[in-house]
Amino acid sequence: MKMLVQFNTNPESPTAGPVTLMARIKDEGGFTSRVNELVFNYRAAGQQFAQSRKGVPIGKFGTQGEGFYTADAELPFPGDWQVEIEVNHGGSIFNASFPFEVKAQQ
Repeated sequence: MKMLVQFNTNPESPTAGPVTLMARIKDEGGFTSRVNELVFNYRAAGQQFAQSRKGVPIGKFGTQGEGFYTADAELPFPGDWQVEIEVNHGGSIFNASFPFEVKAQQ
């Protein structure tokens, strides 16, 4: 079984402070899929310690393709960040990693 993991933030170009982490999971057929558990592990580049937030399912899943998981996070400073998304589905664990940039507040 393959799963496609898509990642984004809200706002799309985050600044230091509160941000919503978002992941959309699609199955092999391209339909959004509910999973047993989704966890966002995020950290600033070069740091060992990661923060973790469990994803909450939002929206309609299936052929509509609008379903996604979200978690509110606090990113205290600008710079390069990394998020690792861990998906537990049907007894299998899937991992995906995405870099993203946090900008300074204007």
